[in-house]
Amino acid sequence: ALLRSGAAVVQDVDCADGEIVAWARRRGWIPQETPWGPYFTVTSQPDGAKEDNAYSSAAIDPHTDGPYTESVPPRWQLLHCLESHSSPGNGESLAVDGFAAVAWVRDQDRAAYDLLARVPVRWENQNGSVAIHPHITICPDSGAVLSVRYSSKSGGYAPPDAPNGFFAAKRLFYRALQRPEFTRRHQLLAGEVLIVDNWRVLHARTAFDPREGVRKLQGLYVDGIARIVRSGERRDRPPSYRSLATASRAQIVESVEQYSADWKRNGLRRALDLLRLQDTDATMLGAGINLYQHGLQAASRALRGSARDDVIVAALLHDVGELMSPSNHGEVAAGILRPYVDLETAWVLEHHEVFQGAYYLHHLDMANDKHKRWESHPFYPACLEFCAKYDAPSFDCDYDVLPLDAFLPALKRVFARKPWWHSPQHPKAGTVLGD
Repeated sequence: ALLRSGAAVVQDVDCADGEIVAWARRRGWIPQETPWGPYFTVTSQPDGAKEDNAYSSAAIDPHTDGPYTESVPPRWQLLHCLESHSSPGNGESLAVDGFAAVAWVRDQDRAAYDLLARVPVRWENQNGSVAIHPHITICPDSGAVLSVRYSSKSGGYAPPDAPNGFFAAKRLFYRALQRPEFTRRHQLLAGEVLIVDNWRVLHARTAFDPREGVRKLQGLYVDGIARIVRSGERRDRPPSYRSLATASRAQIVESVEQYSADWKRNGLRRALDLLRLQDTDATMLGAGINLYQHGLQAASRALRGSARDDVIVAALLHDVGELMSPSNHGEVAAGILRPYVDLETAWVLEHHEVFQGAYYLHHLDMANDKHKRWESHPFYPACLEFCAKYDAPSFDCDYDVLPLDAFLPALKRVFARKPWWHSPQHPKAGTVLGD
């Protein structure tokens, strides 16, 4: 859960001062020295020179820690709740998925996203630490988002020559961080530890009434979480089984329930992550737009043409397999969507690259009528129409493309269907997810 979403809560940690340091070390994580020592303590009582809302009962806006760090901010933050007497709904801890917010900005306004990734801003703290970095750090090779910096109390001051549109981009990013679908809320109780990926997740807190009692947390930053978690060298909970052949009924039921719950929470997001991987110049391939923009354009044409949900979703995701298997990418998309879309749409996805060849294969001295071998198939006309109306014309860099949010209603309806709803006797019906 931690590596997948960037945040997790661990329970039943001993509520002793400084226990968070020992607890982290027992898991092979390496505590980093902080300006306050090996760990810091945050209470609801003002603490002298610490002129910070953290030492109060006021709400705290979403932020990352240490954006003023010149090299890289600390990666993993642990917050251990030792004491809390707040009533339900007060003093909630919030974890905001910065990567999801960045993706939303990119889908809404690509120019704004580019400004946030390009314009260096000034981050600082009261101790004189200063760093100049943009809000978003991008991998120069893959175009993937590596980290996010955001903190209203640490500046983020624009340079005097900030380009037009920068402040609008920053406001759009702020709006994205307030969207409830990117926020996980949890009221930390004594003995719980909140772990966040500080390069990805912004943390925050709602206000609470200090008259209800003291709220005391201790925190630190650590290195090595990803390495230990991925390697499986340490686990808080031992594996419930080591082979499907020896697993009990109860173990299998629990495993399938967890898998199903995870899919329902994250399946759609992962499908869109495949789409977003195509948002790079590497997928332009001589065209005026890349494959991500091509998918948005094809789906825009389908939505504006009042196409069915299945066709809109297919138009958006029809090329997501092209990065992995270009000459067979239709079957990749069909394989992903086949349990959820109708049989006609799955067939169209599986065969569309052959039908699309009618428009260009002759330029390569190849036969461009290969699709005609399926002329007698009942779904043949649908695939012709899909390519003619949505796929072939959707390389137009001047077309008014709809944002990704416009397709979410159709996507949610399709992905909410029971897998293999159209073929309940299919041998794969019920496998893995138990649905």
